[in-house]
Amino acid sequence: MQDTEALDLIDATANARKFQVILKRLFDEMSVIDEKSNIVFRFLAIARQHYDTIVLLIEQERNPSSACALLRPLSEVMNRGVWVSACAQPDQIRKIVTKTFDFAKVNFAKEVADSFGGNGLSQKQRDVLHGFTHGGYEQLERQVSNRGLIEPEFDLPFLTKAVRSSSVAISLLASHAAVTVDRLDIANAVWNTWVRLFEQRIE
Repeated sequence: MQDTEALDLIDATANARKFQVILKRLFDEMSVIDEKSNIVFRFLAIARQHYDTIVLLIEQERNPSSACALLRPLSEVMNRGVWVSACAQPDQIRKIVTKTFDFAKVNFAKEVADSFGGNGLSQKQRDVLHGFTHGGYEQLERQVSNRGLIEPEFDLPFLTKAVRSSSVAISLLASHAAVTVDRLDIANAVWNTWVRLFEQRIE
């Protein structure tokens, strides 16, 4: 079982690396066309850095605590970027541009979920992400190894899910970013690539 779990993780990180290369190729020569796309592409830039770091830290078996702590920021950046793409009104876009928009007053995840007929994250899921980010029980319980040493120990299936779920987040935001510059072909390419690399592997 351990060997299978290790191979699953290797497979997930390898596919995440392939996904990153493809995203770079698809987006590096794209240009923004207006204020909305400018903002969304900036969120995508942040999200890609979070994604890269999550994969890097897990792939190299370094600092899994830090890798998992980035899951919540990645989720939040994804929700903000998708919200700007799909939900934000022109006056809200202008306020973001002039740095007068109060991000704290918007429940981005809920508004995005409502816009697409989804449910968003449950309270339990949000609490788990918060716990990984802020040293809650989700982190504390993984800081003692099965040998009783104070050292991080994350089970392999969880790390595999972390890589795959972060790939979903980056795919959603990248697709929306492409739509903001009228590149539906790129949005479809992003989603089709994600399906090819990850869909059959999601549990």
